[in-house]
Amino acid sequence: MKIAGDSGWTSIGVPAPSIPRSMLDVSGDIRASTTVAATNGFISRARNLLAPVAITVGSSPFNFTNTAASNASGTNDIYVFVAGGTISEIDINGTALGTGLALGGIETIPLQIGEYCTITYTVSPTMKWKSR
Repeated sequence: MKIAGDSGWTSIGVPAPSIPRSMLDVSGDIRASTTVAATNGFISRARNLLAPVAITVGSSPFNFTNTAASNASGTNDIYVFVAGGTISEIDINGTALGTGLALGGIETIPLQIGEYCTITYTVSPTMKWKSR
């Protein structure tokens, strides 16, 4: 066992109990006895209860960039939902996911902060976004 402030080991052969600076209890709560630095931030699961936000679709080809960090979305990553319309191509960051798509239902596009999607269409689709 190593004693705090002691440079040697005792001879009893029992490892010293670790003294955690912080701990995560079984309910998922975070408890800390020191300052906690959250590099990517903390997010509340309650934020995911927000309704998707409508996107005003402009002329084709329409670009949408994830700028969620400057909004109150609670996270930097978002989903973009595309429904309806007549879509001929969907790109993410300039790379085509496919052309001449036969879309059915709702298409979901994940975007990290700063990423963009381009929707090329002849009949305008409905678009919404939501934080992940």
